[in-house]
Amino acid sequence: MDNLTDGDPNPPPAIIISRNSCEQSTMNMDAKSRLKINIFAAKAQADACFRNKQYKIAINYYEAAIGLQQERIREGIDSDTTESYLNLQEALAETFESLAIVYNATNKMKECEKCFITSLRMYRKVCVGRAELGLDETLTVIRHHNACNMAGNMFYRRQKYTKAGYFYKMAIDTPWPSSLCITDPNDIFDSDEPELDLDVCITCNDEKDADYAHMKVLLCEAEALHNMANVNSVLGDPASSKILYLKALKIQTDILGENDIHVATTMQNIATSYFRNEDYDTALQMYRKVLQCIIQSECAHHPLEFDALVGIGLTLAKTGNSADALVSYKEALQLPQQNQRLKEKQAAVHNEMGLIYKEGGDEESALNHFYRSLEMYQSFGFKRKHPQVQAVLSNIEAMGLKSFYDPHIAKAFDFSKLSTQLEVFFQNCCGLQIKNEVGCGAKLPTI
Repeated sequence: MDNLTDGDPNPPPAIIISRNSCEQSTMNMDAKSRLKINIFAAKAQADACFRNKQYKIAINYYEAAIGLQQERIREGIDSDTTESYLNLQEALAETFESLAIVYNATNKMKECEKCFITSLRMYRKVCVGRAELGLDETLTVIRHHNACNMAGNMFYRRQKYTKAGYFYKMAIDTPWPSSLCITDPNDIFDSDEPELDLDVCITCNDEKDADYAHMKVLLCEAEALHNMANVNSVLGDPASSKILYLKALKIQTDILGENDIHVATTMQNIATSYFRNEDYDTALQMYRKVLQCIIQSECAHHPLEFDALVGIGLTLAKTGNSADALVSYKEALQLPQQNQRLKEKQAAVHNEMGLIYKEGGDEESALNHFYRSLEMYQSFGFKRKHPQVQAVLSNIEAMGLKSFYDPHIAKAFDFSKLSTQLEVFFQNCCGLQIKNEVGCGAKLPTI
């Protein structure tokens, strides 16, 4: 295999010693045994280097392992039967997949894609070969689908949505259990929308219970459907996105039942699809089912609980039920702040609450929530030009001069905590100098 790295092809001395020791210990063995042990050693070293984030060295070892595995196949070592030959091909596919993961860690996405495609082609050939021999190819199908989803996720996180969709569709469009083939990524999916049942809990039947491997394949395909729906949603196709979510949900509920966090995740995305299509009644039902699912699955304070509560709040606000929307938002804000991503969402909730209070004429509460939102964004290091900061500032600006300088609101709202640029914003917006009696002596770092 061509060396695709730009680093030193030689591993450091400490690893050379380990490698040489392995080779010296096999001097008296036959070539077949030496080759097998060297393959094992190269893969073990590669795995260790990857765990230690020594990515360039890991790439070298995986490439060495691939070369040795290819030699083993060419020489016919341990491939005296068709089944054993297919086993070696599958092992080689796994190594290509591991190498793709390392390339992803080093942001070498062209090499990553090349290795994934090579791996997936080999998995498919192995599946076809096993099917022709009358052997069970289910585990290989699972590896194929998992690799498709993993590759798609890697490109999705880099906002390369078309490429992500290409890999997701490999899992969706590949028939099970055999006749595997790459299909055109531009194929149109079946547009029939599955019926959505909001009341009946679907449970798996005895036949599927007895076939765990088959269920695993179906769940991999459901994951790919869910992921492809995410892609379509980002690319602005909510209609097809909803169809794919519903198909994924049908598979998941058939196998897992409704009280599972994976099912709740898909329900959450379906609810969001209905929300975007302005079907607020159905969206509200789905968001509430998500909460019910989280409670029954004993996943208290799961991040999805926050998203569902916020979804309920947004939906209620859209339908004019502001009081209940505020209740839902407050419940969301009471949940533990598990990470910065959740804290950023909480800052957005404060902005939404500010809008409700502003529309209700409670400018004091509105300003306090807008400020709380800005304070949180500032603590995250967001600058003034950040879209979320701009959204809050626009909401404040829309309140007008009276809101900023009404004496009652000025005393209730602590202007001393405002950043320098926000203070300047107030001055420019209103054409007035903020006086010390409303308290603007101390200044925080600039937003």
